[in-house]
Amino acid sequence: AAPIIAAVTGHCTAGGMSLLSFCDLAIAAEDVEFGYPEAKKGQFPALALAMLIPMMPTKRAFDLLYTGDRFNAAEALALMLVNKVVPRAGVAAAVAEYVAAIKHLNPTAVALGRKAFHAMVPMAPPQRLQYAQTFLTTMLLAEEAETRARGG
Repeated sequence: AAPIIAAVTGHCTAGGMSLLSFCDLAIAAEDVEFGYPEAKKGQFPALALAMLIPMMPTKRAFDLLYTGDRFNAAEALALMLVNKVVPRAGVAAAVAEYVAAIKHLNPTAVALGRKAFHAMVPMAPPQRLQYAQTFLTTMLLAEEAETRARGG
């Protein structure tokens, strides 16, 4: 699967936060706000928890989830929910920079690496190392097959 890059140019709340959490990279306009308003509407952002748990410190996560308070793009950056915060006019250019850097990479290696990253998140370090060794072998075999297919 190809990397997923979010360009956040509007307020990102509720389901938007869930979508954001599933992106690999994110660029946000400096004037957007973020938040989990479900608590203020008698709900709880259950879908957001799937990716929020490993991304944010527990105390800060519960603060945002229980209060439903909005926070600005600078705080989203500090919480590592986004990679970059830029002026609104610079969002497309910042996304294009990531695309330009990624498009020169081996797409098979990127897809396998992305899959491996998500597979390793819940693993303990010894299992991660074992998985990484298997992943490396798989990636090298895929690269060899692609080279043969190109006639190399």
